[in-house]
Amino acid sequence: MPPIALPLLLLAAALQGDAAESKLPPELLVRARAIAALAPTDHAPTPRSVDVVHYALRLAVDPAAGRIEGVADVELRPFATPRRTITLDADGLEVAAVKLGDATLAFTRAESRLEIDLGREVAPDETLRLSIAYAATPRRGLFFARAADGSCAMVWSQNECRMASAWFPCRDEPDDRASSELFVTLPDAWRSVGNGVLIESTALDGGRRTDHWRMDFPHPAYLASLVAGPLRELDLGRVRDLPLFGYALPDVAEKATAALQPTGRMIELLERFAGVPYPYPVYRQACIVGYPWGGMENIAATTLDQNDLHAPDAPAEERLESDALLVHEIAHQWFGDLVTPASWADLWLAEGFATYAEFLWIERTQGADSAAAAWLALQEKLRDARSGAPRPVVSSACVELDDLFTPHVYEGGAAVLRILREVVGAEKFDAAVKAWIARGQNRSVGTAEFEALFAETTGRDLAPFFLEWLHSPAQPTIECEWQWDEAGRRLQLIAHQKQQGDGVPEVYHAPLTAAWTTDGGRRTATLQLDARRCQVAVDCDARPRYVHFNVGATLPGSVTTSQKPEAWRAQLGEESDPAGRIAAARALAKAWSGLTDEEKAPTLAAMARATIEEKQPEVRAAAAAALGELEHAVGRSVLGSALWDGDARVRAAAAAGLGELDDDEVAVGLLIRRLQTEASHVVQAALMDALASGLRARAAAPLLALAQREEGSAEVRGAALAAAASCSGLPDEALTRLTKVAVAESAADRPLPRREGAIAALGSLALRSPEALAALAALLDDPLPDVRGKVLDAIAELEPETLDAALLAPLVAFHDRAALTEQAGRARMKIAKLLEKVPR
Repeated sequence: MPPIALPLLLLAAALQGDAAESKLPPELLVRARAIAALAPTDHAPTPRSVDVVHYALRLAVDPAAGRIEGVADVELRPFATPRRTITLDADGLEVAAVKLGDATLAFTRAESRLEIDLGREVAPDETLRLSIAYAATPRRGLFFARAADGSCAMVWSQNECRMASAWFPCRDEPDDRASSELFVTLPDAWRSVGNGVLIESTALDGGRRTDHWRMDFPHPAYLASLVAGPLRELDLGRVRDLPLFGYALPDVAEKATAALQPTGRMIELLERFAGVPYPYPVYRQACIVGYPWGGMENIAATTLDQNDLHAPDAPAEERLESDALLVHEIAHQWFGDLVTPASWADLWLAEGFATYAEFLWIERTQGADSAAAAWLALQEKLRDARSGAPRPVVSSACVELDDLFTPHVYEGGAAVLRILREVVGAEKFDAAVKAWIARGQNRSVGTAEFEALFAETTGRDLAPFFLEWLHSPAQPTIECEWQWDEAGRRLQLIAHQKQQGDGVPEVYHAPLTAAWTTDGGRRTATLQLDARRCQVAVDCDARPRYVHFNVGATLPGSVTTSQKPEAWRAQLGEESDPAGRIAAARALAKAWSGLTDEEKAPTLAAMARATIEEKQPEVRAAAAAALGELEHAVGRSVLGSALWDGDARVRAAAAAGLGELDDDEVAVGLLIRRLQTEASHVVQAALMDALASGLRARAAAPLLALAQREEGSAEVRGAALAAAASCSGLPDEALTRLTKVAVAESAADRPLPRREGAIAALGSLALRSPEALAALAALLDDPLPDVRGKVLDAIAELEPETLDAALLAPLVAFHDRAALTEQAGRARMKIAKLLEKVPR
């Protein structure tokens, strides 16, 4: 059914009414149910009528008006067959004229498409150059980031998915590749960043300038880029003769320069992996404000969110996240840009490889143990995503194309590549990857060709593998056990596959490696999974102290093991694979309540040792988190020591564990003492959240005072406000005061970290304060996409006992006006969740 425009009076009444008493207007409920009922459909590429050869865009940008005007010269050929009519995507473009030479061509608009009558039938081998005069006030695709006073602070593009056509006419699918030029006229005080090489910059009258960018390598329209603003160019050095540049606003230029330093080493690593040198004449990275997607791999000109970058001297957790973003987008220059997925269903060929590259970098810089721990975290994230929403890695079923950008594609794609490497062997896998890039470069290629190439290169029949791992909607659920035959000195390793459901393979075929120790040392053996129940017997000199299944967290899915507490303690202390030690810490915390007093003492000691003495920080963090679940006095003391660990992740986990201890004065004292000297913003936030959790309402006043301290950093002030608002049991006076401060701090003139903290605070207060809910809803109209995304994050956390119009109406209204389909999709999912509380 078509959208129903909610009357503004209805929305206003919903926002102003008392949450406990407001009713659900029938019109609102009808529209909400229609939104929630939107079902995934197959989003195949739109029918193709053109093969674009070259785009030349001549655009004048009016930052104040948020408007562009110009001409797109599009060199193209009819696709596949002779055609008189061709179609380009043109989302909201105001097309004034279409010309072929001196001839004016007739055209019509159909939804977001531009249909052009060529005047005669044209053969596929004939190249035409159309000139399309147009203007636009883009709602998406090209974004005008506003400062607090309403002025335009920066212009930047984001085209994926199907948003390039909102600022220039194009074939807006990944299956069409063309070279490009951009002649952009903008204020002379601004600097532009485009794809490829800056050919020239020409001064104009009236304080304007035209920059001419050219990218000779063909690419899909979604990889075109324009960033413009008062940017500073950062010289990042060279890799051989390849120049590297960064761009940032002056106030973050020093931080950005430091954060981007690993770029050259990352390119060298990925050149070895891909087997092809970096393919373009330059690599640029533009750091921008208000960008909600982290990064985008525009060809030779990546866009990055400046708030996601951290300098090398930042705490470990922040530095790792920053590096992951950089190497992910650099990897796309091969996997996504040089070789492009043929359709959005093949997205994993870009995102899976780019995510896999993050682990290559971790292993290179942090070591194999850190990489193993990171793989475990990836598998857990993927498992959680699939348990909530089963879907294949390769799929075009969605409501909106942005719905495809999920862990199933990113983490799922990377996990498939890793298990594929285990199946075919490292040498053949690496050779096949290089063949994939060598054969696919400058083309858009699909999953079927990938599967065929790997089968050919490795000499293996991989059809069953790809059917199981790429095209099924789930992953294995494996329950493991082991048995010791003392008489025969044999160890039985047993794996039961338990997965079930429509379209789910009865059996996944893959290797599963187990490790164990005896007095004779550590040994491993591999089960080749090929049945619902697999078993292998191996010679073993003595009863193992433990058996760890899924060494290195290689196998995607749920792999659980049944063994006694003493075995888990031994695994925590002895297993060389950090993924096994993390699994042991968690297993002991889970088993704690069922242990006898005799078993608890050694278990507590083992977890304490792991928290303090373990060499691997990821394991120390997991042990600290597990220790916090025990809520034990000895654990409190150990966590207090862990607050001073050298790794930010461990300190954050220790803080969270201490926060589990309600009204524990010793724990509170430890948290406050650490907060006085803690430098990491991540840990500061964890410490304040722990104080709010442990002290409840008593923490609100000191946290609020911290939030309002003028000399405090924006990050600390924002985190303190969010923590204060999260306190339970707040009296009415405190609720009123916190709401007032949060509303003020969410204003557009506040620094973004303070705004983000205020938005989180409004989310915590929303179900207790109608004013907070109204303020949160109003922020859905903020001009910054990043802010709107944070508001949706806060709303996603709201779990009201009953549903009323004050929460539902703003979401419905936002869904129906949202320019970004990704954000509309998030609103849709929350609407569906909320409607579960409404009787049918």
